[in-house]
Amino acid sequence: MLPPDQPTPDEAANAAVPSAPRAERSVLLVDDEATLRSALRRFFLRRGWRVCEAEDGEHARALLLDGREIGGGFDAIITDIRMPRLSGIELHELVSVADPSIGQRFIFSSGDTGDVAALAVLARNQCPVIPKPFDLPTLLSLAERVAPPHQHARDPGWTASDPAT
Repeated sequence: MLPPDQPTPDEAANAAVPSAPRAERSVLLVDDEATLRSALRRFFLRRGWRVCEAEDGEHARALLLDGREIGGGFDAIITDIRMPRLSGIELHELVSVADPSIGQRFIFSSGDTGDVAALAVLARNQCPVIPKPFDLPTLLSLAERVAPPHQHARDPGWTASDPAT
């Protein structure tokens, strides 16, 4: 048992990731696994990010391309590679045609890092890939790296998830 003033191993690991709010950033989480999206939503909200979720690539496509601003105002897009209706790779290709700078904001996640064809496409586009299960500090670092320089708070036209959840 740890003394009362000592952090638990989980608390110590979380302390390694800064939790103070930064200039507000926005992230789109695209994954067909609701529990994973929920965990990532809480993680990013606690770090001062605005969060929007899409349950598949088609929903994400609508958020990124059908709104008043191409890219939906998102600073980072974290997407699973394999999903129903529209894969993460197909989503990236559609968005990149509309605006290549938005394509540079993608981070791909996959539980199947052995898909050589998919990894070759991602490498050609210089997109970061993070394997599942996530190392959260690494994911946060990647999101901050792909996000464009932040100049002012944006109104991407969507309501962020409730920070109380």
